Amino acid sequence: MQQAMTTVLHPARPIGAATRARRQERARAALFPIAATILFGTVILRKWVSASDAVAAATLVSEALLAVLIGCLFLRGRRARPTWMAGALPGLVLGYFLVPGAATTGAAPMASQMLIFIGTSVALYLLLYAALRPIRQALPAAFGMLAFSFYFWHAAPTIVASLNSLGPGLDLDASLAVAIRTAALGLGFLWLQRVLWTEIRFPDDTTVTARERPGPCNGPCRADPRASRRIVIVGAGIAGATAAASARRQASEACITVIGDETRMTYNRTAITALLHGDDAAEGLQLYAPDWFERQGIRLRLGNRVIAIDRAARRVRLRSGESVPYDKLILATGAGAWVPDLPGFQGPGAFVVRAARDVRSIRRYIERNMPRRAVVVGAGLLGIEAARELARIGLDVTLLSNRARPLDRQSDSASAQILLTHLRELGIAFEPLAEAGRILRCDAGTIRGLRLRDGRTRHCELVLVCAGIAPATELAREAGLAVGRGVRVDSRMCTADPDIFAAGDVAERDGRCPGLWSVAQEQAEVAASNALGGNLEYRPVPGLTVLKTEDLDYRAIGVLTACEGDEEVIDDGRGASRYRKLILRGNVPVG
Repeated sequence: MQQAMTTVLHPARPIGAATRARRQERARAALFPIAATILFGTVILRKWVSASDAVAAATLVSEALLAVLIGCLFLRGRRARPTWMAGALPGLVLGYFLVPGAATTGAAPMASQMLIFIGTSVALYLLLYAALRPIRQALPAAFGMLAFSFYFWHAAPTIVASLNSLGPGLDLDASLAVAIRTAALGLGFLWLQRVLWTEIRFPDDTTVTARERPGPCNGPCRADPRASRRIVIVGAGIAGATAAASARRQASEACITVIGDETRMTYNRTAITALLHGDDAAEGLQLYAPDWFERQGIRLRLGNRVIAIDRAARRVRLRSGESVPYDKLILATGAGAWVPDLPGFQGPGAFVVRAARDVRSIRRYIERNMPRRAVVVGAGLLGIEAARELARIGLDVTLLSNRARPLDRQSDSASAQILLTHLRELGIAFEPLAEAGRILRCDAGTIRGLRLRDGRTRHCELVLVCAGIAPATELAREAGLAVGRGVRVDSRMCTADPDIFAAGDVAERDGRCPGLWSVAQEQAEVAASNALGGNLEYRPVPGLTVLKTEDLDYRAIGVLTACEGDEEVIDDGRGASRYRKLILRGNVPVG
């Protein structure tokens, strides 16, 4: 029997970025020793050869090669490994200009003096490398800047003289040499400051043992003693992205990997219905710039589904067979759309609304089949958004709710009346206390209507279900974690496994899965801190509900109905167009 093979994948950049980075690194690594060898040979030859006709040529060749070498050092930047070439470069340049040539002192004295300059420079480099651990990877650029400055400081007069010798009409004075020196110093210090700033923000000192292969995060990364070295986050939604950003702020050296099954970067799910108008709206949904994760040193793996968690080995296995090791794991898998037991739902024209791909499928169906009427099941925030967008593109829309009013959990009777007025102005019919019973289909399979449980029928060709969420608990359940409606966590957002945390829509705390954007962010902050050795506790706070359009700005938070002893402060000075209410409990606002 053949044994299944598993590829071990260490946290890495996205595949395309990683391939480009490896090619660039190989090119730079090859260019560095070639340029350095040519430069060393040119300098030594120049010390032996004193023919006057070679002065200008040798100077210009050395200048060009030195510029190439310094460029290699700068390009390698903070990834450059300790090398004697970088340490030797300032000594080589100083020796080139300060040590007399072989024709003056003899070959042996000239060589010994050059070795003293180079040896002193290398010794200083190694001493600083050992003493300045936090910014040691910036030393190649620092020594490159010194060599760059030394060279042009001494070579500036020669460069001016060489340029004057190129033509009888040229008469350049010493001010050009001063300008060359000033420009070289300015450019060198500017680049050094950039490298140092990058190194201070994101130090990159990875310790690799003899049993581990070199590679990004392949082995323990040096971090704060309290911090875990490898943080893997499953889910690239708002909870996963917030956890990654929070972890990076708290531990600049931790190896952080985010794995998401969607192919899109983190986007605003609360506004996905805007995609019904076309992909032009997609850019406005993005929460992060395309290169944000890479700039933060966070490895992002999109289009990858985690299919198993090996808690004993502390690895997650991907659908491709690859595996990623972790020290701490944060589950931010979110939730899917909850689908009620609705006969006839499986088939064309019936959709849930939860992710961007759902809305794109709806748009393609509308473009191909041109339905005239739609029914939206569920009058929560997403249901109202979906009904509004369908009405805007010209469909006759009916909004069903099994409650008496829209946004029942986030509205009172007065604010619900304003919402109903807004829906009527958009041409949306609201059906309260109505439950979907069956989707009716023609012989060809297309939708012809929706029958309610009370026997009434609403004719339509399109049905959208926005009836709540179903936390994505399959991964946690198969791993043996405690699961109820969601993945059960304590106040620290820790699951039954001390190395695994959960946050966002997938997390269940005290029997509740709020499914709110603001809650997901707060839980992710707590989970990230505790995964890095902190001891924060998540304390539930009222979630904010926002429904904002061109002519409606609806916001609700906290308690919506006053209890006995509470005080209500109501402002409805503009009649039906404005309503504000504040509930005070002991002079403290509670909603």
